[in-house]
Amino acid sequence: MKKIKLKGETIFIVMFVILILYVASMAFMMLWGVMTSLKDPFEYRYNIIDFPEIWMFENYSTAFSSIEVKVQNKNLEYEMVGVFGMYWNTIWYALGCAFFSAFVPCVTAYMCAKFPYKFSGFVVGIVLVTMALPIVGSAPSQIQLCKELNMYDTIWGMWLMNAHFHQGVFFLVLYESFRSVPNAYAEAAKIDGASNLQVMARVMLPLARNAFLTIFLLRVVAVWNEYQSAILFIPNKPTIAYGLYYYTFVEKKNTTYSVPMQLTGAFLICVPILILFAFFQNRIMGNLSLGGLKG
Repeated sequence: MKKIKLKGETIFIVMFVILILYVASMAFMMLWGVMTSLKDPFEYRYNIIDFPEIWMFENYSTAFSSIEVKVQNKNLEYEMVGVFGMYWNTIWYALGCAFFSAFVPCVTAYMCAKFPYKFSGFVVGIVLVTMALPIVGSAPSQIQLCKELNMYDTIWGMWLMNAHFHQGVFFLVLYESFRSVPNAYAEAAKIDGASNLQVMARVMLPLARNAFLTIFLLRVVAVWNEYQSAILFIPNKPTIAYGLYYYTFVEKKNTTYSVPMQLTGAFLICVPILILFAFFQNRIMGNLSLGGLKG
């Protein structure tokens, strides 16, 4: 027993040291990024690691005014969208996509868990298959379908595109959460005269709110940082991630050869996510396997 205990303590110490080194490396990269974003582009060539000799706080105002994308409005006229416009588009885009990509799997998981028909098993099978088989090369057909349905270049169209149930691990987590809920809850509600819809809305979904909110927050972070879909499906309603991509790789006069300005633009996009993480870190870092029920 003493040998087993000593072995367990050794493994714990090794894992603790590894985690400390990992956290230190992440903190170093964050500190380095902040310091570099406040350096003069010419100073960065000979001073890569050390603190800035001159703190260039004006880098942020320069990046803020430089991040803009040319778009075409409804009158087929070109105009420039700045950071505020991109933030506005991103908020609507991220919140809507995150809500539908969490709500639809939640409802579908409930139906499959509490109504075990053959079709329910078929839906679960679809989720497992789509997790195992990556779907690639579907963007052209998706763009064509969006144009046919008048969803192309609309934020609400992106909401509908994210309203599908095969969200992989999120669906499975919700599915197991609903399976663990005793049927006595639904039976008691039905005795009081509740319909199936009322049971779902007033009893079952509130019990899964912890998992739902965690998935919602994770999807907000993922959609906020994702720029490829914005470039392909809403080119005239640029998000802040799209703006950063354009600022870094297209507008080369101030960014491509200036690492400090690139990092300045990156921190402009990540500040809202850092604030979100500061307020909801316990929920984001929590275990998704926790459902609405607690012992």
